[in-house]
Parts: sequence; C-alpha cells; structure tokens
Amino acid sequence: MRIAIANAKGGVGKTTIAQYLCHALVRDGQHVTLLDADPQYSATLWDRIANLSNETLPFNVRAASVDELAAIRATPGEWLVIDAPPTHAGLKTALDMADFVIVPTTESPVDLQQAWATVNAAGRTPAAVLLNRVETNTVAFRQAMHALETQDTPRFDTIVPKRQEIKTSFGHRPAKLWEYGLVLHELRRAVGR
Repeated sequence: MRIAIANAKGGVGKTTIAQYLCHALVRDGQHVTLLDADPQYSATLWDRIANLSNETLPFNVRAASVDELAAIRATPGEWLVIDAPPTHAGLKTALDMADFVIVPTTESPVDLQQAWATVNAAGRTPAAVLLNRVETNTVAFRQAMHALETQDTPRFDTIVPKRQEIKTSFGHRPAKLWEYGLVLHELRRAVGR
C-alpha cells in the first residue's frame, strides 16, 4: 500500500503527518517504510536526530530522489508512506505511484488553493484533504470548512489542531499519536485495509 502525503505548498505539515502516520501503522502491527522524497529531506533529518538521541524510529526512513521514487515497489503487506516533494515533476511522480493521497492543509486560503490543486492533480488516485495544524475556534477555520463543503472536497473527518506537543516532537519518537491514530483509522477504512 502506497500512501503519498502531498501538497504543492510547503509548511502544511507533510513530514509531521508522515512520521505520525508511520508510528500509528507500526503500533497497529504493520511493516512500514517512510520514503523521504522532499528535497529538504526533513524526514531523514528527523530520523538522524532520533538516532542521535537513542530514540531509533521503529520503521525505515529512506531518502529517495524523484527518479528513485518512480522505481520503488512495496513488498507484499508493506506500507510505503511517501513524504512527497512539492515540485511539479516530483509531486506528479508521487501522486501517480500512490494508492491514496493525503493532502494536508491549514485553514489558510492560500493553503486551501494548493490543496484543491493537489487533489485535482491526483487524477484517478483517491485523495482526501486533512485539515492539519488548525485553530478550530477561528473565523478562518469556519470559512475553510464551509469552502471544503461547498466544493464537495473529499476530506478526513478527523481534524488535527495546532499543538505544541506535536510541533516540538521533531527528532523524537512521539509518546502519543494525538489525532493521527484517528487519521489512520479513517485511512484504513478508505483503502479497505
């Protein structure tokens, strides 16, 4: 199963979602590899910092260029979680190879525009928007929810609010999955696994 975490807009939490989703999958007894295809290689850096802190991640993290990404195949029963690059060619490769695309966005109108563009770029690959790092008590959040509903955008019911505990988890094994465990539950239902 290949899951791409993708949005052409940076700063929406792709790497954090990829890390937490991998942790949720491992806790669910799954074999997981995180493919770090973003040229910033933040997932790889997260893995290195965790190793230096004796918090070895319970899954493989593999840096993958766009060319390498296109050639990678999952072994039977394996989950590949792809931290997708934001650039056009790399993003297209990740979207094309995915079985499902999680499109993170905040409540920002700019982020939403890129989320819609990413959902459209996914083409026939099933995709759903995940509201991530949002402040649910704001006008912007209510407007984002209204816009997603008005556009009939597929989205996760689970909403991940902005949390300091998540923001400061970079380079560590998270002790708590927060809402990302619920995201995995919805994802498994969506992909039938």
